Amino acid sequence: MLLTLEKYFVLESNIKANSEFVSDSNKKVDLEVEAAGDLYENNEDGNKFRIVISITFDRKKGSRKNSVPYGGSVKMDGFFSLDGNVPNKKRESLLMVNGLSVLYSAAREHIASVTGRGPWEALYLPIISFRQDETKIDGEITGVNGD
Repeated sequence: MLLTLEKYFVLESNIKANSEFVSDSNKKVDLEVEAAGDLYENNEDGNKFRIVISITFDRKKGSRKNSVPYGGSVKMDGFFSLDGNVPNKKRESLLMVNGLSVLYSAAREHIASVTGRGPWEALYLPIISFRQDETKIDGEITGVNGD
């Protein structure tokens, strides 16, 4: 294995239900998601790393107040180890693309679980890519509006 997830956990979670949301299966949820991450190398072991991802989600600017069921933010912390045979020039890219993807997926599940206990159906954030040579992949947001 080139990259191993040692452990991860939720550092912060702030998810609010939008009391003005109007469920309409014919209208697309107008959600905006932002995700950013930071990489930290272990001072004692150059093959161990910590990655922190911060995710915010809410309605797109200019969209109706009742267009999204939930808004909020989640911050996750992940600890990874990297195979010592990975060339130095590829280490950061491998860690950031794959590590952020793992943590984002965990955050998506956390958000779906919490919102699934709310007044509206569970919210599944769209899938995004952390590769530098790709733009955001806007996947359908499922589980909202009866999907």
